[in-house]
Amino acid sequence: MNIFMPPVLDERTDPRAMVHAISFCKTFGADHHVTLFNATAAGRIAFTALPHRLSKPNLYQLNKSKRPALILVGDDDDQVTGPLGWAATAQLVSWARIAVVHGAGADQRSYLMAVAAAEDFGRALLIETSSDAAEAWMTTLRAADVPSVMVVPPPGSVHPIENAT
Repeated sequence: MNIFMPPVLDERTDPRAMVHAISFCKTFGADHHVTLFNATAAGRIAFTALPHRLSKPNLYQLNKSKRPALILVGDDDDQVTGPLGWAATAQLVSWARIAVVHGAGADQRSYLMAVAAAEDFGRALLIETSSDAAEAWMTTLRAADVPSVMVVPPPGSVHPIENAT
């Protein structure tokens, strides 16, 4: 099995790479991710993202960083699986000191909250997921005694919104 280990962005990252990442996010309308890259570029956090379910976090590199660390888990695509679908769930949960489970539309405040959580607790997860899978993530985190915050839409709403075609 081929395991993808995404890069860690921290004080050792070439600033040009950060400018490129921020520009890429802005181009594709991912302003909420710009918040994470800006925090990384400003020296507030070390950051990595797990873009697919076989990804493994590079905890060795994260732990070498002198910064608080944030891992983004992207469980909000069109194949949302919750924690059972991710190869690294056990590793992530044992590493984390706090988590933000984000099962709502992207908003800058929630991403700033995740950065602050990393700064306050040293090691944080930001889990992007659907409103339906958010509770499964919370259950997994609670079972491991990881303090967690869940952001979901108001009652009667869901994320993502289904297309009426």
